[in-house]
Amino acid sequence: MIVTDPNGVKTPLGPFTSDLTGGTHTTFVPTTTGNYTFEFIFPGQVVADGSCWLPSNATATDTVQSSPITGFPTTPFPTSYWTRPINALNNNWYSISGNWLGTGEVNFGTTGSYNNTGDYNPYTTAPTTAHIL
Repeated sequence: MIVTDPNGVKTPLGPFTSDLTGGTHTTFVPTTTGNYTFEFIFPGQVVADGSCWLPSNATATDTVQSSPITGFPTTPFPTSYWTRPINALNNNWYSISGNWLGTGEVNFGTTGSYNNTGDYNPYTTAPTTAHIL
């Protein structure tokens, strides 16, 4: 990988060795504000089973600025009756919605389930009072 800073100075990073999952990572700390270009270069490889992975390149540009970016906007909590499923854009509602048992589906987008094996929600506790389901 080659990082080009806003002044045109190029900094090589790597070579990298993948982990067992085929991934790798590195850390880069910018030194000034402006546009940084990251050029990813894969020279190609012939692996143990004889397969040939072709060379490839990709480029990405990020802007470094001195003022922080605000966080993801949150949707206010409901002030009246509301229903489920909760829209995914209401990402902070997890803190008030932990008592839902779901519908037994395995798809989070359909049911709001925590994982693909059940409806367990580790983020909140269930109500400690009697309630009607």
